Amino acid sequence: MDNLINILNHNSNFTIITNTTTNQQRQVIATKSLAPGDIIGPSNGLPAEYVLDPVDILKCSDVAQKVLSIGGDSSSDKDIEQQRIDKERMAFWIALAVMGREAEQRQQQSDESSKKRKHTDSSSSDYTSTKPTQQQVHDAYLLSLPREGPDPCCWSKEERDTLLQGTPLSTQIDTTLNQIEEEYNRVATALDEDIRLPPFSINGQGTFPSVLWARSMHISRSFPRSLIDEEGVWWQGRKKYQPPSSELDGIEKDDSNTVLSVKLGGYRAPIITTLSIDQSEEDSKPPPQPTEDTKLPSQQSKQHIPGSTLGILIPLMDMIDHKNAHPVQWESVYNPSTQTRSIRFRSCVNIKEGDELYNNYGPKGNLELLATYGFAIPNNVLDSVEGIVLGISIPNPNDKQEISRYQAQVELVKEYDMPHRIDTDKGDFGVLFLGPFSLHRKLPSRMDDDGEDKQQDDSSEGGVIPDELYRALSIIGLENVEEGPMVSIDEMEILKEVLTKKLDGFGTASNGKRSSDTSSTSDQLMRVESVEAYKDGQRQLLQLALAELDSLMIGNDDGDDEEAAVTTK
Repeated sequence: MDNLINILNHNSNFTIITNTTTNQQRQVIATKSLAPGDIIGPSNGLPAEYVLDPVDILKCSDVAQKVLSIGGDSSSDKDIEQQRIDKERMAFWIALAVMGREAEQRQQQSDESSKKRKHTDSSSSDYTSTKPTQQQVHDAYLLSLPREGPDPCCWSKEERDTLLQGTPLSTQIDTTLNQIEEEYNRVATALDEDIRLPPFSINGQGTFPSVLWARSMHISRSFPRSLIDEEGVWWQGRKKYQPPSSELDGIEKDDSNTVLSVKLGGYRAPIITTLSIDQSEEDSKPPPQPTEDTKLPSQQSKQHIPGSTLGILIPLMDMIDHKNAHPVQWESVYNPSTQTRSIRFRSCVNIKEGDELYNNYGPKGNLELLATYGFAIPNNVLDSVEGIVLGISIPNPNDKQEISRYQAQVELVKEYDMPHRIDTDKGDFGVLFLGPFSLHRKLPSRMDDDGEDKQQDDSSEGGVIPDELYRALSIIGLENVEEGPMVSIDEMEILKEVLTKKLDGFGTASNGKRSSDTSSTSDQLMRVESVEAYKDGQRQLLQLALAELDSLMIGNDDGDDEEAAVTTK
């Protein structure tokens, strides 16, 4: 960690500390006050050559090339495209694990050489006066990473079974692990014996645990490849820099650079735009088409470039923690005169000296946060309950009325473009499954200048059950084709039963009680708390949905008419 900071962070405005009093092991702290528009981190950004790009690694790594040369699995039920993606991921993860082992070996050799020379502090390498090489940065970065992956695939089986039992995430993780191990075993035969040695002696086993480590580091730290993909920002030098907000003053505009701006903030998906200042008449003309000499490799050929669909790793900047809805701006700055690119982050809010700096990983609920990053946020407003499926049974083949109703239900599903599937394994008609649907809260639509949520108008209405799910209930409730779909108490009881079963799978709340096991590490305690935050979020949404159904059922049950309909939008 210290070596990486010495190499990259010598001219920066933040420091990285280890916090031993909380579960947060590393925090990125501002060493000076920052205003909206100020650059976060190294003053000139991080040179793109220091980024770990899967395209370059797959191209240059011998072990990756061996994996990529393996043919597809003819017995797999996956299509060719998915098999290609799986193989490229595995090739990159194996290569990354091997890079980590080689970095460790170089570090050991350097330490031994230093001892022999009786190396003193005064003769230590000065990274502030010379530009570090790509390998120096990559080695320092890989050695700074924790040796334990944060996501549940890297937890012990006992821990997964204890914490996740009965939840959809448990099934998801088991499926993911099986798929990863299956793909690894398929390509492992192409690996040399020395490559199969444990790069970091993870669990004292072979390469596979290290592949899980590499996968964990990749998925939990990666950024969109568009930040360094020249084709993704092919602007012919005609787009120029504009600050994050039109209201910001005093920020120098560099007309020699082109900037890809990725602005995040609020609970919506990231906004990816190219921004420009006032353009001259010349600049407003369409850019010239690239010539054969200036075309990029991916423009010259339609052939797929291995690794181009995988995220990149940005040393140092990936250590900044996530905060929901936090406004931040990522920039990819390309200088045509030097043909170089750098990555930089900009603050969009005022930050005081000593405050923790935050990134924004995008709008993610606790299910995705826990499965990908190994943590969850208490009371996460972005939580959703996924995988709600309702079924319509097979009609009696001798009952024309049932067949007519079933056919009308199928037509309505298609008319509404509703997610569905038909299990046709049993004769001419199959069970009609509607979904999957999800439960989620309505979210704040805007943020104020300080990055805080702006409250929605009090007159806005709506529960956690989406209109599409009510519409599915109305299709299930179709009795008379001429009268059309209708939701009755019977259909709401069906949904209530489905939601109650899901709720039961998350157990009872811990009511904020911490584990009494004093032998647990801070990482283990954080996992316990994160899993409980995930379960709490699921329970809250399911309880809100059940209360919403109860309210509708009470409002429509007058004691005489159990078929009273709920209006669907």
